[in-house]
Amino acid sequence: MADKTSGVVDIANPIDLSKVVTNVMSKPILATGVTCTVIANKKLAFLDTNSNKSLAEIGNVTADTDITFKYKACKPILPEKMKKFQVRLSYSRPDGAQVVRVVTKELPVTDDREKIEEKINSAIIAMNAVQHSAGMAQRGQYKEARINLISTMRILQRGMRSRANQREYINFIVQSEKLDGFMRQVQAQEAVFGGAPAGVRDDSAAKNIVQMKQACYSLFHS
Repeated sequence: MADKTSGVVDIANPIDLSKVVTNVMSKPILATGVTCTVIANKKLAFLDTNSNKSLAEIGNVTADTDITFKYKACKPILPEKMKKFQVRLSYSRPDGAQVVRVVTKELPVTDDREKIEEKINSAIIAMNAVQHSAGMAQRGQYKEARINLISTMRILQRGMRSRANQREYINFIVQSEKLDGFMRQVQAQEAVFGGAPAGVRDDSAAKNIVQMKQACYSLFHS
């Protein structure tokens, strides 16, 4: 339920329950029932849908809510050309008003890897990797999740051209190690006791996965 509604998972002592609730409620909800639709150029395809359109049902949104989308080229494209993206947000404000917001932007596309890595946004790449790997861990794809973290680590290493890049790389290492350590522990337990049924996770696992799936930009940005 927490995962579907962008909620919070915590393990609390009943004696401290009031403090935990107060802490959770300290972050005001900016919007509810939030859905985000992203539409790209027809020569591009999002990895989750394999089409040029992707829909994310976010639920509740606070100041710490950040999401990312991954896409690929599905048809030959000319480098150095601008490609159009459109984001459509629909949500309910706290006063009950129904809002639809549309943002359209053109972004450059290139096939020059070195040129891209000179100007990467390390924080966004790091955030996407942790969120995506947490999602794979939720489905029990621990090997794939760990490979994704290692691949991202190498990208960030190649892109360390400034002090800010270096600090954001360290932030990624700190957060990814939390997730990777959890996955190593689960893999070791499953090797000894056998694999858990699909979708079955203990309280600690649920807390780790939900927190990492909701990792926000501020955790990585320097």
